[in-house]
Amino acid sequence: MTETACASRVVVIFDLETTGLHSTSEIISLAAVEESSGKSFYRDARPRRMPISKRITQITGITNARLSTKPPWSVIGRLFWDWIAGLCTERSTLVLVGHNARKFDVPVLLRCSAELKRTAPVSVRSLLVLDTLAVSRRRFAGRVANHKQATIYAHIFGSEPALQHNAMGDVDALRQIVKSDAFQFEDAQRGAYDASVVHGEELRKCVAVLRARAESFREFLQPHIPVVVDTVISTETVPSQRTCHQCKRVHSVYFTHACV
Repeated sequence: MTETACASRVVVIFDLETTGLHSTSEIISLAAVEESSGKSFYRDARPRRMPISKRITQITGITNARLSTKPPWSVIGRLFWDWIAGLCTERSTLVLVGHNARKFDVPVLLRCSAELKRTAPVSVRSLLVLDTLAVSRRRFAGRVANHKQATIYAHIFGSEPALQHNAMGDVDALRQIVKSDAFQFEDAQRGAYDASVVHGEELRKCVAVLRARAESFREFLQPHIPVVVDTVISTETVPSQRTCHQCKRVHSVYFTHACV
């Protein structure tokens, strides 16, 4: 990787704690660390639906009493993206690193952010997501009992992390994993998937293309690559199978760079 490419790439390791394990869960805690500088973000967020379940409290240690005094996600989400904006220069590539990020953390983060009409800052021109779970399945296949983050940590360092199911504790542990020789981070980045960031006129052009040629582009569409828009994930109506069966609108427009 060239020095210029490195300078324009911002790697952020992050983790969420949520009200549940499904895609409609609300974020109750968000932690993130910028990989090279160690700059961090850590906030709890009061969910709209209270109380949270006893099961979530047992898993995370987060109580209803603790959340009752915290700002809502509408505040915390904006603070997070402001923090991201402060890390990024013009035309930065933002790499979000998380364990099971592709199927859970990133979709939840983008959905909750879209509700605020706030996502990646304009300075971010490319958004990559590196799922360390997928990397683990390739790198440590046959050498570990499972690919939970704590198991991978123990495989590399000889003991499980002291603090688990805590957003900042998990981020600190994942940062250690990522920086370890065993993980081979530079090589692992080649497996990052693309969640394209589209702004303004570019979005309108992409939506027009998808509307006109949805069937032609179907082979390129991938259901786990949401397009992050300047301030909101698109809700344009597009004639594809990705439309919501309840409201017949697209809550995320999906495509790869092959389409643009």
